[in-house]
Amino acid sequence: MSKSAGGTARTQTQAAKNSPKPASRPPALTIKPALESRQGKLYRLAPRLNSNPGTLKSLIDHARELDGLRRRMQFALPDEMRGRWHLARLDEEEMVLVAQSGGWATRLRYLSRLLQDTAQRIGAPRPHRVSIRVARESKRRSTLQPPGPISDQASRTLQRAASATADPRLRAAFERLASRR
Repeated sequence: MSKSAGGTARTQTQAAKNSPKPASRPPALTIKPALESRQGKLYRLAPRLNSNPGTLKSLIDHARELDGLRRRMQFALPDEMRGRWHLARLDEEEMVLVAQSGGWATRLRYLSRLLQDTAQRIGAPRPHRVSIRVARESKRRSTLQPPGPISDQASRTLQRAASATADPRLRAAFERLASRR
């Protein structure tokens, strides 16, 4: 090997040979990050599903097919409708859409003829009817807030209840409540 610029080419090559090689990742983890975020966590299962086809693989393939149809159908709808619904079923008999809320469901019902035409235009079967369902709202965790102050009259009532109670634990609880002013 020829030396150039004071032997730097040779020393860089030797350094590359002597440096520890990074651990190679399994093939399932070499997918590009943009693709990982788009497909969720299923990208890790892809090699296993391809080697062992079964019910789970067919379900995932069907879900991906419906998602692809939904993406192609969204371009026929107004821009504000994008991301507000999902395609749950599409065959010759019925197209089932799941809307984010009742308001979006109503707008989709008005566009049902357009949705049928769009399904036919993208190569899917034209459904005889369109059903719109509303997705349940996910239950949001409510954050507990500390109790607010109580009125002077409520405090006096709790103090009277504490003095009239023989049970020491109940008396202490009433007194704690009365002190929240």
